[in-house]
Amino acid sequence: MKSVSIKKPFLNFNSLLGEAPCYNPRNNTVCWVDALGSQIHRIQLLPNSDKIAEYTDEQIAEVTKTHETISCKGETIGSIALTADDNVLALNWTQGFGFASFKTKELIVKDHFPLLATDPILRMNDGIIDPHGNYIMGSMDKHVAATSSETSKLWRINTDLSVDVLLEGIGMSNGINFFVDPATGKLHLFYTDTLVFTIWKFDYDPESRTLSNKQPHINIVDFVPMESLPGLDGFSITDTGDIYTAVWGSHVILHFDYDGKLVGEFKFPAARVTSCTFMGPAKDELFVTTASLKIPAEDGVDTSDVNDLGGALFRVKLDGVKGNIKCGRWGGKVDV
Repeated sequence: MKSVSIKKPFLNFNSLLGEAPCYNPRNNTVCWVDALGSQIHRIQLLPNSDKIAEYTDEQIAEVTKTHETISCKGETIGSIALTADDNVLALNWTQGFGFASFKTKELIVKDHFPLLATDPILRMNDGIIDPHGNYIMGSMDKHVAATSSETSKLWRINTDLSVDVLLEGIGMSNGINFFVDPATGKLHLFYTDTLVFTIWKFDYDPESRTLSNKQPHINIVDFVPMESLPGLDGFSITDTGDIYTAVWGSHVILHFDYDGKLVGEFKFPAARVTSCTFMGPAKDELFVTTASLKIPAEDGVDTSDVNDLGGALFRVKLDGVKGNIKCGRWGGKVDV
């Protein structure tokens, strides 16, 4: 297995809980959230980013100048998604759906999930746009712990703002990605339940929009010791079906091939690695988010480590790899 150590951050805006990175190929920008810091961030990559093995300090300074933020009024933002307007993002907030505009620097709350309103321990977490422009997103307990209420669900917010429940009884809903199997043409949904240590694989019927044929694809305790409480978090997929997944509490992004075989790891100077997305003109740059040690969590991490760079952002150049970009766009009305 190939192991690569990343020593230096790409950027550092000192996030509490960096999460949900999203690349927009139309304007070569990357957005991400500080979920607990209640902010959405955006930077613009250099136009030749795919030709840069490692950014120089001068190039990093040039990217830093493009940095923008939107304050989200104290709400926890679980995920963001592109819309038809490159300056407007769809998002899920603590208990609802809305938008954020980089034109006005505002959070626009549009809908509240009444099913969540009666359960104050839950919040929304990771999400993705399906092939019809609907927003699939999961919920989780607000407090990060080794156990949960198991009342979380996987939801689909349809373009008319009606709500469907796709899965129930989830421990902690996390990373979600679609992939079309090149051999069969089937559309699959890969989905992480952190507290059962598993990335599940489903068939997703694009017509009925239902899930079926649930199978365990990756069980992280087959690869990382259980006593370290490895937390599968956000992940991304390549155009060949390889998975690059963050493992909270373990300093790593793990690389699995399409058959679920562990083939590589990337180590970071941050214990709480949270998510990643492919970015750049060639889709061969991995953008990695992390979380601060300041967050209270029952995860076994040594929070006294003064060298931990949790909250920073990292970049990994992956020559010969082409990412499957999560750039589906919200198909409903964008009324901001």
